[in-house]
Amino acid sequence: MTVFDAIILTGGRAERLGGVDKGEIDVGGRSLLAHALDAAAPARAVAVVGAPVERTRVISTREEPPDGGPVAGIEAGLKALAGGVNLVLVLAVDTPRAGAALPELLAAVGPSEGAIAVDEGGRDQPLLGVYRRAALEAAIARLSSAHGASMRSLLRQLALTRVPVAPGVTLDADTWDDVRKLRERWP
Repeated sequence: MTVFDAIILTGGRAERLGGVDKGEIDVGGRSLLAHALDAAAPARAVAVVGAPVERTRVISTREEPPDGGPVAGIEAGLKALAGGVNLVLVLAVDTPRAGAALPELLAAVGPSEGAIAVDEGGRDQPLLGVYRRAALEAAIARLSSAHGASMRSLLRQLALTRVPVAPGVTLDADTWDDVRKLRERWP
């Protein structure tokens, strides 16, 4: 198995969900955080960025200042993880079926700087991707600031492989309607 680290992004304001902690939302009898940790289970080390998490083998961290967006979260996760591992899984906490895409993403990285999931509609899903650590760090360093930076500004700097994944793998929980659909379609 390929050695990699993982960053799980749990932060964000979840405004369309009334500000609840997305990681605690139940889908299929388990929290979204539990699903994300399962997806990241093969990782050497896991950094959870956002709400504090007290679990074995998990490093809990937060971007400073808080609410800096996903790029700031990735930066915080990279800082929290000890170096030495070339590949990093980046995963949003609200995508409970993400683990199904991991083998394909790891296999697809090849010589590129990363591999990201592409949903059935052809949309890139950069918060379900495996990236080369050095490439991510260099791309973040080229930004004027990670805080508030868009994923597009980060990704346009990287040579990525786009990996179409099975329908439903990228379904996420951005609204209560999304949560309802995830629950209805589980498993």
